[in-house]
Amino acid sequence: MKKKITAMLLAICCISSTWTVYADDFSSGSSEVEIEITEDEDADVDDVEITEDADADDEMFSDGTESSTSGGDISAMANQIVARAEIQAQEYQQLKKEAKKYADAQEVARRAQEIKEETARIRKQALKEAARRKEEKRVANRQAVADFAVQFVGNPYVWGGTSLTDGADCSGFVQQIYKQYGYDLPRVAEDQSQCGTKIPVEDAQPGDLIFYAKEGHIYHVVMYAGDGKTIEAASTKLGIIESKVNTKNAVWATRIINDNCTLAGGGISNVNATNEMYGQNLGNFQITYYCACEICCNKADGITATGTPVVEGQTIAVDPRVIPYGTKVIIGGHIFTAEDCGGAIQGNHIDIYVNNHAEAEALGVTNADVFLVK
Repeated sequence: MKKKITAMLLAICCISSTWTVYADDFSSGSSEVEIEITEDEDADVDDVEITEDADADDEMFSDGTESSTSGGDISAMANQIVARAEIQAQEYQQLKKEAKKYADAQEVARRAQEIKEETARIRKQALKEAARRKEEKRVANRQAVADFAVQFVGNPYVWGGTSLTDGADCSGFVQQIYKQYGYDLPRVAEDQSQCGTKIPVEDAQPGDLIFYAKEGHIYHVVMYAGDGKTIEAASTKLGIIESKVNTKNAVWATRIINDNCTLAGGGISNVNATNEMYGQNLGNFQITYYCACEICCNKADGITATGTPVVEGQTIAVDPRVIPYGTKVIIGGHIFTAEDCGGAIQGNHIDIYVNNHAEAEALGVTNADVFLVK
């Protein structure tokens, strides 16, 4: 008798196959169990169907004897195969989960690497941009000194003098220029040549000092203005002039404002007042801006009503009846000093000095509370 059992199982792999098991260990005959496994991810291991041929129960072997292998034995064998298939199906599902975890982990690792590389690129770009801006600020600081110095071109040369308006010699001139920015240079050129950072003449930038020498002796100092030009107190005959670098006698240059320094006055928007510095509120003032040109001041000597040179970030023009000369006030977080006045500056009106006319016009008219510095 031949019994045929077909079991439909959940597949483990993406194939469809038929398992045939022969019960060869039965002495009286051969029985065949046929298991068919089909792939269906939505199938359940309970979807196992065991069927027998309709006529199997009464089928006899050809010799007329009844099979010694009962239907129950074959069913048990089939159930074992089904159970094994169920275990393999579960293992397959677990493997799929592990594979998904691995794939997810690989994706996370890949994305993490992308983020790391992108962060490194952004950081490198940011550092490059910061260095560029820092260099721009350094150049601007030195240029501001040279721009301030050029205002005194045409004033007299006085040997031993230190006045930017009444007269100065070469070392007295650069000493007083840098004094306005908080730098105390020695009085004579030879001593000044040892200040700051010594650099080659060809590397000089606006605001740097260049020294001339003869027979090993420093005899003259000039301020470099850029493009091979200088600003200097030249002689009694010439006074304070713009000239060209004397490359024959120039021995070295020095950088007084180094790469880490900022100007004493700072920009007009630079916050340099702490909370503890705020004193009495003087009220709300109209704020305007001016430079040391003839349009703004009817003169271009850069000297205030109190006799001091104008300094951006420091000098303001006031009505001295409201704010006495020499008073330090805070406007927008920045400390200014009342050093100048003007015909149009009356009552609650303050004029803030800036280095050029275009900036003065661009800043326009605003209003701000003004505080005394304690």
